[in-house]
Amino acid sequence: MSRLATPVTIDAAPAASRPMLEAVKKQLGVAPHLFRLVSNSPAALEGYLALSGALSKGSISAATGERIALAIAEIMAATTACRPTPTLARTSPSWTTRR
Repeated sequence: MSRLATPVTIDAAPAASRPMLEAVKKQLGVAPHLFRLVSNSPAALEGYLALSGALSKGSISAATGERIALAIAEIMAATTACRPTPTLARTSPSWTTRR
């Protein structure tokens, strides 16, 4: 089975993807693995960011979106996706521990 190479740093990503990864890092504080992986194709990264931006204009709150992401991560056993939770819990007054 072949594996896709994931750029370890933003500088290791294709040149066309670097500005987009820098913007993600500025917004989130890090460039998550998924974004770095998708950055192998600058067009795919641009599309993914556009999709994420469009979905962010939806009607669910950030806390609800985070709950959904955590539920999916738990089902998929992706423990790394649970890392942002403490930050959201500290910064969002609407966050509750109930799902």
